[in-house]
Amino acid sequence: MRFRDYADFWINNYAVPNLSPKTYERYKSMLRSRILPYLGSMYLDKIQPMQLMYLYQELSESTYIRKNIKHKLSSKTVLEHHRLLHSMLQQAVYWQMIPYNPASRVRPPKAKKPSINFYDDVQTIALIKALEGEELKFRVIILLTIFTGLRRGEVLGLEWQDVDLKNSSITVRQASQYVSSIGIYTKDPKTETSNRVISIPDSITKLLKEYKRKQSEKRLKLGDKWINTNRLFVQWDGSPMHPDTITKWFRQFLEDKNLPHITFHGLRHTHATLLIAQGLDVRTVSNRLGHAQTSTTLNIYAHAFARMDREASDKLDNLFL
Repeated sequence: MRFRDYADFWINNYAVPNLSPKTYERYKSMLRSRILPYLGSMYLDKIQPMQLMYLYQELSESTYIRKNIKHKLSSKTVLEHHRLLHSMLQQAVYWQMIPYNPASRVRPPKAKKPSINFYDDVQTIALIKALEGEELKFRVIILLTIFTGLRRGEVLGLEWQDVDLKNSSITVRQASQYVSSIGIYTKDPKTETSNRVISIPDSITKLLKEYKRKQSEKRLKLGDKWINTNRLFVQWDGSPMHPDTITKWFRQFLEDKNLPHITFHGLRHTHATLLIAQGLDVRTVSNRLGHAQTSTTLNIYAHAFARMDREASDKLDNLFL
């Protein structure tokens, strides 16, 4: 069997029943655009580690065009190709189609640790002030993300039944995603620990009450034109908001207000680093973010914990000397 034929077999018998739509689309794109042109004609049982090494080297040197600008593939993207190939070939071993996984005998490309962008307390105050006068829906999304650290899909997946206005808490149980093949869809959160209950401050509870009242007024005004999805954040007719809508709005908002650029996901990082700066323990921060392990939190926010460690050392120095 040639690799291209195996790829079709793997897609139909493993990818379709086991992968999320977004991951499935991503993997199909990686196969079609970069892996199959190189490995497609090779026989599955003849693929050797050296050929994979050559592929990774070629990917590392390849470029692509986005917005009329030439870019090189990042080391993280090359590593993603390795992980996909390793998974596919390991499945072939499991199905007894090949005796061993050649990708297991290749050192994967090292991915550079991505830098995270976030706001400090002064920049966050400036951001909150700049939100005054903006459309209520977008103001609520941004402030809710700052004060909860929810992922974009988690924010847009919220329904009113997930909001406890009496006890000032949010329950995270699903996420909203988009892929071109099926449109907007709902999925389970990223990990099992992503299902969580998060406390929110009274100011956000008050804002949510106002937002719910405004949305109810709009629903009554539209009558049978309103699509009752029960989502917090919707389009004009009540249907779920496209995830890219808030991303584009936030980027344009920062530009218009002349604020430092961060991604929407940077608000999640802002939430975490502000909590750490306030001396919150890693377990609490990890639980609010929905990380499966505290080691994930420590790894991502090592810079913030290092700063706290320095401050702790200085406090002891001031105490005894």
